[in-house]
Amino acid sequence: MEEALRALIATNGDVMALVPERSILWEERHGVPGISLFVITGPVSDQTMDGPSGLLVSTVQIDCTGSTPAEAGLIQRTVRRLVDGHTGPVLHLVTVEGGGTDNNMGEGPYDGAKPAKFHTRRMDLRVRHYDP
Repeated sequence: MEEALRALIATNGDVMALVPERSILWEERHGVPGISLFVITGPVSDQTMDGPSGLLVSTVQIDCTGSTPAEAGLIQRTVRRLVDGHTGPVLHLVTVEGGGTDNNMGEGPYDGAKPAKFHTRRMDLRVRHYDP
């Protein structure tokens, strides 16, 4: 799931116009602008009224980071449009669940060791997926 979700985001032209591929990472941040992905829960078996569906379910947090609130928001909206409702060979259904209005600001590394302010917009995804 991790590889498929990162590939979906990192190969999209609209996202790539805003964030360099090297700054789209699992569990770390590399530069501004950037996208960081974190598995919050899962994978667990997806249960339906008829029993297990054969899918796994994970909750993924995506942090979209920019040098301004507007840049972070644009990255977040672009990623949201890409992933919401996506279905593919590994990722069966991605649903945006929340976190859309979070706007955090902090100090962080930018351009090597030079500190700079950054802004982060967070969203949470429910990802139903196959175990490849």
